Amino acid sequence: MRQENSIGPRVRVEQSTRSRGLGPGRWIIAWNIQNLGREPLQILAGRLPHSQFRSEERELSLIPKLLPKESAQLELSVACSELPGTIVENAFLILRVLWLEEHWRVFARLRVAFDEAGGPQSITEVITTHRIGFSER
Repeated sequence: MRQENSIGPRVRVEQSTRSRGLGPGRWIIAWNIQNLGREPLQILAGRLPHSQFRSEERELSLIPKLLPKESAQLELSVACSELPGTIVENAFLILRVLWLEEHWRVFARLRVAFDEAGGPQSITEVITTHRIGFSER
């Protein structure tokens, strides 16, 4: 996993668990989110917008601020039902976070492989961050 930005929040994103969700084509997937920076970070929301690996945005009011080197689990109900052996490129886990009193988006680009049971396993390829509203200034 490559971290692209030299400014902004720095995080590590790794899939930690998966289990079948309620209904066909649903999986409960958890990611370990670690704050790699020197300042506290609060995760506000997460979503997966890819049509083959999708979750609506989920507000996360219960996750406390992550101090440097601390981690939290983010669990999302994901819609995906690909055949074994399918690879989904350019899926994204998008996080809204609060860092140094400013709102940021963290984009974790994922490569998702479906195993022999049709279960998804994501690999984080690169992470970028952008301050929300940066293009409006």
